[in-house]
Amino acid sequence: MKIVLRTFIIINILLFPLFPHIATAQLSKEEQITQLVERFMTERNIPGVSIALLKEDSLFYANAWGVTGGEQKPVELDTPFLLGSISKSLTGLAIAVLIDDGALDLDDSVTTLIPWLTFEDKKANAITISDLLSQTSGFGSYDGYKLSDRGLNDKEAIRLMAHEVSTLKLTVAPGEIHQYSNANYILLGALIEEIAGQPYSNFMQERIFTPLAMDNAAADKQSAYSNALPSGYESWFGQAYPGPDMYDNSGAPYGYIAASANDMMAYLSLLSGYNDDFFIDHTSAKAV
Repeated sequence: MKIVLRTFIIINILLFPLFPHIATAQLSKEEQITQLVERFMTERNIPGVSIALLKEDSLFYANAWGVTGGEQKPVELDTPFLLGSISKSLTGLAIAVLIDDGALDLDDSVTTLIPWLTFEDKKANAITISDLLSQTSGFGSYDGYKLSDRGLNDKEAIRLMAHEVSTLKLTVAPGEIHQYSNANYILLGALIEEIAGQPYSNFMQERIFTPLAMDNAAADKQSAYSNALPSGYESWFGQAYPGPDMYDNSGAPYGYIAASANDMMAYLSLLSGYNDDFFIDHTSAKAV
C-alpha cells in the first residue's frame, strides 16, 4: 500500500484522544503536542511529518520531523505533500469562485456546461453541479476507484478521464443517495477547465494558490516536482521504505494536489473565516 507523507492540520483532533496516559500537568501545550506527535510517529513507523496549528487567526504551533522518501531530505514546514482527498475541498473552493464569478450555478446540469461530454447512461444527463459536489450523482464508489491513480502525465489527462467517466452506468438516479466517488471530482475538474478556458492546474494556481499565498502548492506533476514534491514511502510488513515517484494529472481534482503545512495554514485561515476578503479580492484578479 502506498504511503504518502501527510500535512496534518487537525493533528490535535486526531492525536489527543490516542494517548490519554501521558502526564501533561508539568508540560506546556506545545511540549505536549511535540511528545504526542513523536510518540505517534514511533508507534506507527511514520518517517516524516509537518504540522501547523491555527488558533483563531494566529499560528499556535508549527513543527516538522523526519525525512522525505528517496531524497532523504529533512521535512520542513514548506515541504509539499500530496493532500489526498483534501484536494476535493480545494476543487470545491474553485467551484465556489466560479459561482462567485457568475459563471455557473449549483443547479446547472453538467451536460449543459460541458457540451463535448455525452453520457452513455442517459440518466446522467440530470446530474447537476450540486450532485457532483455532494457525491450524489449516482456514480458508484467502485467505478470511481477504477478510474483513479492511473499515473497520467498528459496535459489533457482530466479531459481524457472525463470521457471515461461518461461511459459509466449509474447505480441509482442522480440525487437519490450519497456514494463517495472520485468520478464526481474528475468531472468537476473538467468543468473548471471548460468554464475557465484553461487547464485545471493553471486555474488553481491563479485563482486559489497565489491569492492565498500557498507558495508551495501545485495541481499538476510538472509544477509539483518543480516545488520539490518529495517521493513518498511504501509499507512492507509495517515498515516504511522509500517508494517510487507517483503523480496523476487526472487525479489532481480528487487527490493529487500538493501543498505544505504553511500552505494549509493559509487555506485553513480562509475556511475558519479569517480571510473574508478572499472572494472580494478575486473580483479584481480574475484570469482573462
